[in-house]
Amino acid sequence: MTREFDFTILNKVAKKHGIVLFGSTSAANVPINELVQDYDISQHIYNRSIEGLSLKNAEKYLDTCVYSLEPDKIILNLGEEDLKSDCDIDKLAEQYRWLLYTIHTVLPDTSLILTSVTAQDERAESFNHILKTLSEECGCSYFEIPSVHNLGEYDIGFFRTIKSVFYDSNMSYADIIQYCAI
Repeated sequence: MTREFDFTILNKVAKKHGIVLFGSTSAANVPINELVQDYDISQHIYNRSIEGLSLKNAEKYLDTCVYSLEPDKIILNLGEEDLKSDCDIDKLAEQYRWLLYTIHTVLPDTSLILTSVTAQDERAESFNHILKTLSEECGCSYFEIPSVHNLGEYDIGFFRTIKSVFYDSNMSYADIIQYCAI
């Protein structure tokens, strides 16, 4: 049974208009449900990340992993697998730009959040700079995820960095300060 099949089944009971995390290996391993419980977040958040997913292949998973959930927000964490190959970084930027365009076309009212890659590659810093620029050009948010040495620290660092995304826009400022201090 593939992960795509699992998501198709899970999507039948998932609530629409939540938040979708769509990424590659690092994102696939983030225990999002446990972290959501630990931080007492009431938003519906679905991790539809796939281990080994590259930018080149991401588009073919959008229907199953993203579009069917009609999310209000999508957190994209892509590029780490691509940096492991000898792909040209400018070509990766164009693939990412196309992916953003494709998502915006299908889900024009959905907020897109790009997150940096923490790949152990000298090109990661340049790629992250490109992601930040793309986010500004395409009207997306951008979050720089801190580099860590083990996966457990990555999960917590990733979640702490993006946790403001999970809070309802109707919350009071005091509530947001309280949650973000956690």
